[in-house]
Amino acid sequence: MGKFVELKCKFCKYELQIGFGIGMAFPRVYEQTITAAKNGELGEEIQNFLADNPNGAIDVSRVLAVCKTCGACEKVYDLTMYLPKENILQAEKNNHGRRSVAMPFSNSKYVMPIILKENYKVFAAYPHKCKRCGGEVKILNGDDVQKLRKIKCPKCHSVRKMKAEFGYWD
Repeated sequence: MGKFVELKCKFCKYELQIGFGIGMAFPRVYEQTITAAKNGELGEEIQNFLADNPNGAIDVSRVLAVCKTCGACEKVYDLTMYLPKENILQAEKNNHGRRSVAMPFSNSKYVMPIILKENYKVFAAYPHKCKRCGGEVKILNGDDVQKLRKIKCPKCHSVRKMKAEFGYWD
């Protein structure tokens, strides 16, 4: 289950709805996103990360990217890159002096966000850029309630904040 937010501008009637987090399609979305990342469709940085770190994982939760330059809002996948925490690695020395790593959940084709938070550490945030102007974006998730309430309208740039209504979805 995820959080749902609807933002409405009181002046120009711009509306934006976003379902944060994950839903029932998570396993399929995760596999599709990993495949796209490994094929280079999400950029070289995440492709290299997954090639160099076979036990690495990414967060495919839906988030809101808000441009720091033009104020544009876009629904995106988080794509933060994660590595397993050292304290859960079960390493064994092999005859070459290298570690052989066995991960819990290693038979799974996806890593749920709750597992990421408990058993992985952040390696790097994905470098999202604004699709409108190419500027740097701030990533907001469903827990950023106060920040979501302060978003200015990306269409008319009203000095008054947009109205935010919250709920839950699946």
